[in-house]
Amino acid sequence: MRRRRTLDYVTGVRGVTSPLAQNTPTADRLRVGLEVGGELTIASGLVNVSALWHTVDTESDAASDNLAGAYGGSEGQLVFLNPEADARTVVVMHNDVAEGVDGTRFFLSDDADLTLDDVDDGILLMWRSALDSGNGGWQEVARGNMAGLLAAHVAAADPHTGYQKESEKDAASGYAGLSAASTVNFNPASATVTPAAAKIPISGVGGTLAAGWIPDLSGTYVPLATFNDHSGRHEDGGADEISLTGLVGELRYLVFHIDGGGSAITTGVKVHIPDLPACTVEAWTLVADQSGSIVIDVWNDTYANTPPTVADTMISTGTKPTLSSAQKNQDTSVDWADTTIAAGSTLTLNVDSATTVTFVTLTLRLRTT
Repeated sequence: MRRRRTLDYVTGVRGVTSPLAQNTPTADRLRVGLEVGGELTIASGLVNVSALWHTVDTESDAASDNLAGAYGGSEGQLVFLNPEADARTVVVMHNDVAEGVDGTRFFLSDDADLTLDDVDDGILLMWRSALDSGNGGWQEVARGNMAGLLAAHVAAADPHTGYQKESEKDAASGYAGLSAASTVNFNPASATVTPAAAKIPISGVGGTLAAGWIPDLSGTYVPLATFNDHSGRHEDGGADEISLTGLVGELRYLVFHIDGGGSAITTGVKVHIPDLPACTVEAWTLVADQSGSIVIDVWNDTYANTPPTVADTMISTGTKPTLSSAQKNQDTSVDWADTTIAAGSTLTLNVDSATTVTFVTLTLRLRTT
């Protein structure tokens, strides 16, 4: 009898740092099983998964069959499915309430069914208890022609463009080659005042640097004492001084998480973010754990007046970050009445309304001014 080998790692959460072997996941641990489970045959739209990877075949070898759900899911469990044969098509159904059973249904990223009609096709899913109104279900993580991508990668003459190939070492391309005769110089006893072209000076024991080990801005190797002498340079107002206070137009991102703790998110103030840089709001992106609705208002006021109130809304007119029976939404050209944030200000997020969604992430794209 052939024995299957299973390797289980338990990833600690909430401060648990040591990996422990465990076949049954607990509330604060995630099991990742590297196990090939073999072929599953659809029966009345369902299969029963038991490993990380399965192939799926149609019921009675039909030309096509719908896969409405999969038993065997537990919190955080991953499973990769692909069809058993090119000649038989498996259609993974999105939220199929007809054949799917509570706790088994699939929730796909584009809210549409996925056709797997080639053995190269596949879908990676994770089981989450929060889906399907708390009944649990499988959320899509990734899909694609995995074998086809790998084959194209292996067949490519140079799949890693931009990296050095053996044939390019020491060639006119400018790559430097290291060999037993030209190693990285670590020991100061063998260092020279001007490092040889075949050696790369790094540091001595304890990280100390010998004289002549550091090039200046022109590429000339100088004594260490000269390098440490900053007189007449940037901080002393020299001709090459750089003003950091003049850096504007930098992109910044504020990421907010609103967690209902497994229940539908409630209305009201959720978070205050103080001491922001001077900037303007350019765009927002909103993503939820599932399809639902939510409207978020953004309030802005000075630190002296913190916390902001509804009277300080930035969106007295314009489109608030909103989901309307959807899982994601984005606005890259905000039309808010006020998009300006003064240095030191505080932002506050207030949920005006929400249904169904239990966890959302709002990202604000800012540009410094």
